[in-house]
Order: sequence, then C-alpha cells, then structure tokens
Amino acid sequence: TKDGILAALAQMAETVQPDDTFLFYAATHGVRSQGTGRFLLVPQDLASIASWSAIDAAAIDESTLVAALARIPARDALLVLDTCYAGEVSAENLANIGHETGRYLLAAAQPDQEALDSFDNKNGVLVYALREALQGRAAHDDSGTITALSLGEYVSHRVGELARKKGGTQDAMFQAAQRQLESFPVAKVMP
Repeated sequence: TKDGILAALAQMAETVQPDDTFLFYAATHGVRSQGTGRFLLVPQDLASIASWSAIDAAAIDESTLVAALARIPARDALLVLDTCYAGEVSAENLANIGHETGRYLLAAAQPDQEALDSFDNKNGVLVYALREALQGRAAHDDSGTITALSLGEYVSHRVGELARKKGGTQDAMFQAAQRQLESFPVAKVMP
C-alpha cells in the first residue's frame, strides 16, 4: 500500500546507517500521470482506476518516492523499479539526493515503454535478466562479487535482447545519480 511503502521507507531512514548498502526493489504497476506526465508507482491497494484523480491520490508520485529515498542515509544504494514507464524517474531527480558515493537506478523500461509481464511464464524480462546476472553472467571478480555497476550494465543491455526474442519492445535504463561512477558490491554469484 502507499502508506505501507512510505512507512517502511521512513523506518529505513531511521535504521540504515551511512556505511550500509541500501537496495530498493519494487515490482508493481507504474504509470505516467495524465495531468503531469510524471511517474507514479501504483501500489496493490489502488481502489479504482476509473479516474486519473483516483490514481493520482492512491499512487506514489516520483517526487514523493525520491524524497522518501533521500532520507535514507546510505551512501550506496541501488534502486530497481520493475514497472512500466519506470525510466520516467529522472537521473536529475536522483542526483538531488546528493549522497557521497552514489545511487544507481535500474528501471525496467524507458519513459514511454511498458514492461513485459512474462518472459518464461514465471518472471518478467527484468527479473529474468537479473537472475542471469546473479548466476554469473554479469562481470564479477575472482571471489564472485558483483558490483552495482556491473549488474546494471548487464541487465540494462540484456532486457532489450530478451524483449525482442518475445517480439516486444522494452529497453531498461541504468542511470547513476552522480557523474562520478563509484561502484559498490551488491551480490555474490549464486549457484
């Protein structure tokens, strides 16, 4: 729910420390507001899609989401939005967060694209590509450590390939909130 998501982010703002790595993953519906054109994260409890005013009231707009994330003090963060139109969340807006090393955004689709719901009748295209990356297809060091940068580069490239295999058009976006790309570990290669 909108309240649940914002409450969880508020709690994270109180418990996450600057040296922690923060991962935010949202898989839900995303739309572009008809009134403003801004990205809206649509929670599962949206009561009515009958009007844009109802959607605007129940959804989390981009500014509210970014503001909630900005209160989380972790210097390193990877934000994964597995929704339609997720690329509408701007790198400029993320840059306003202003943390030291960086925040990365991995968006499932471009601002004008829908995200394919299923690639293998189990997972969407973004999740399928993430799974491949974590199984060792993303660049990793000798100990199997995958960084945010290598994960994002692999997944953003792979999503388009997978979508075209299904006859669709979906291109993930990978953006850094800072110009200086300082990566950080996010995972170990899984068996």
